[in-house]
Amino acid sequence: MSKGIKIVVTFLIIILLILFVVFFFSRKNSEYSEKVKNIRTEEKKKDDNNSTIDTDIDIEDDENDEIDTDEEIEEDVNVVDTAVDDSLSNYVEIDDFDLILNNNNLKIASTTYLTTRVYPYNASNYKISYVSSNNSIAKVSKNGMITGIGVGKCYIIATSNNGISKQIKIVVTR
Repeated sequence: MSKGIKIVVTFLIIILLILFVVFFFSRKNSEYSEKVKNIRTEEKKKDDNNSTIDTDIDIEDDENDEIDTDEEIEEDVNVVDTAVDDSLSNYVEIDDFDLILNNNNLKIASTTYLTTRVYPYNASNYKISYVSSNNSIAKVSKNGMITGIGVGKCYIIATSNNGISKQIKIVVTR
């Protein structure tokens, strides 16, 4: 081979090696970024003393600014998990709820609102979902607005996030 071809081949090999090294390290950094993305939560949690627990995980080694090993990341995650578990000890489940409706009788195309009273009053997650037993008679929105659709009787079923269900009868007339 001529000297010019040897220089070009050597140059191409060097470029390929550089590209491989860049790809390898960017992929490794991407793997750590993905791990961090999977374990990071941006929300602040409150502990028993109402002090804020920062759940943002630092993946850099404090001593030499290098990326932490998997074990060090896992250790950070365990510390955060313990803090979050402690803050969840204040979680209050719904024990019961009442359905409140001023009038069970509706006319077609009229609306009324179904409201709920949750017990205990300090429940942590008091979300109630609604569904109609027959959408051709009455429909209900996620906020409890009931609309008369067709003549007949049906039930609106309300369910809490922990599975407690109640129903109320609706009569739609012309």
